[in-house]
Amino acid sequence: MMLTIVISAVYGVWAIFAPGSIMSTYGTPEEFVNTVVLNIVMLFGVAAWVVAILGWHIRSTVTEENVEKAMSYFALAWLLYGLHGVISERILT
Repeated sequence: MMLTIVISAVYGVWAIFAPGSIMSTYGTPEEFVNTVVLNIVMLFGVAAWVVAILGWHIRSTVTEENVEKAMSYFALAWLLYGLHGVISERILT
């Protein structure tokens, strides 16, 4: 499970801060790379961070006694995911 967390965190940072680099690594032609595509790559980076956050906290927090605490981390991760949509909308318009 730790491997998933590490890969998600690394991919998330890469996608959020260097989406153009990911697109060139995937072999995407330059004419297809625009702000919408880069925003979608950044969105996947945020989703990767959601996976990393959930994986990290689920490892140690989910028991019958503290399911509520685990769900608060889950809600925080999805809040970050939703905030990206709001922030990117403001940047693109």
